[in-house]
Amino acid sequence: MCVYAQREFLYSDMLSEIDALISSHPSCYSLIGGDFNVELDCNDNISMLVNNFNCNNKLLRCDVVFFVADRLTIPR
Repeated sequence: MCVYAQREFLYSDMLSEIDALISSHPSCYSLIGGDFNVELDCNDNISMLVNNFNCNNKLLRCDVVFFVADRLTIPR
């Protein structure tokens, strides 16, 4: 299995686990923080996995809700 396919599998698996946690606690609010290490504005498979997960769980991206001039987390 190539590295990209492994990465896609790991993302899918991780998002499924988080989805199960959210589904098992429907009366709770969810806040997920951290760097998913993916460019969410691209159209690759991993970006679409994360964006679909956000949409399905009615989650909002803070970088979109609260404008930040420099959204990159890598040093220049």
